[in-house]
Amino acid sequence: MFWIENHVPYSMIAYFPDSNGKEYRTDCSGYVSMSWNLSTSLTTATLPTVSSPIDKEELKTGDILLKQRPSPGTYGHTLIFDKWANNEHTSYWAYEQHGPSGTPTVYREIPYPYFNNDIPYNPYRYNRVESHFF
Repeated sequence: MFWIENHVPYSMIAYFPDSNGKEYRTDCSGYVSMSWNLSTSLTTATLPTVSSPIDKEELKTGDILLKQRPSPGTYGHTLIFDKWANNEHTSYWAYEQHGPSGTPTVYREIPYPYFNNDIPYNPYRYNRVESHFF
């Protein structure tokens, strides 16, 4: 919520602090790194080194949906799951840092798995998840 309240603009090169002053890259994976209190900003390619795949029905607040880089020269994307928006689990509320450059962090309803269903977004959970996420 700290980045939402501060209208942190999306950038793949800029940094912004968390509420304790630690700086993270202000792109989607930097936002997840900050939320998970990681020691550095990871990328969509390296987030799986600190997390594990889970099933859709296991999603809980603080988990992520991750589209890894599908091919060289393209970008991945990730966002933080909050809760289901409906009983059918066809949409959910999530925190997201996304482009274009300058767009602030948002909290919004998203269709599952994401707006473009042709690209796989897979659920992951941080390996060192703490109980305050749930």
